[in-house]
Amino acid sequence: MKFADDSEKVIRGKSSHGSRPENGDNAVTKFAAEYKNKNALLGGLAELFPHGECNGKSCGLGFSDDVSGEMTCALTILKTEGGRLHGGIDIRFPIDKTLAEISGIITSALESKGFKVDELDGMEPHYVDENSKFVQTLLRVYEKIKGEKGKCIAEGGITYVHNTKGGVAFGAEFPEENNNMHGADEHISMETFKINLNMYANAIAELCGE
Repeated sequence: MKFADDSEKVIRGKSSHGSRPENGDNAVTKFAAEYKNKNALLGGLAELFPHGECNGKSCGLGFSDDVSGEMTCALTILKTEGGRLHGGIDIRFPIDKTLAEISGIITSALESKGFKVDELDGMEPHYVDENSKFVQTLLRVYEKIKGEKGKCIAEGGITYVHNTKGGVAFGAEFPEENNNMHGADEHISMETFKINLNMYANAIAELCGE
């Protein structure tokens, strides 16, 4: 990419899971921040998505709640196609907000900088009460197998359970581990694999026996 001083530079970043943009280094926002040529659209993106900001505050977002924690918002795609500048944004928002609310805010922010939103695709937040019999059974099994206190956490990912009514994610990684989720060399240790099998078997036995 050619910059204002006529130099060419390769912008490099570090990939990260969409629900944890703070663990990466966003090459798209880094490019927008460093590009100094006069371009209203890129300048607008640099204002809406400052490099290093991961909660969408500059777009009018930046929401959080006690259950979900802080939301995430990342400009993840930027390309030119057919003479147009195209981009993509990944947003994971708290359970006290709706898809319509978030969509309206991000659309208004983008339109204020000269962009047009061609497509919006999303889901409402998924929440299951941790005091439900189902979740309490899973926590009890976890504590029995792991020998430590279990607790529920909010997660911005978990696509596979999002549309399952009353469903929650159970396993397969533990908080103290780094398995390079969705990245290079994603892995799971044999010890963790065996513990998960033990927990799943016990959970199925307890749930089906009730």
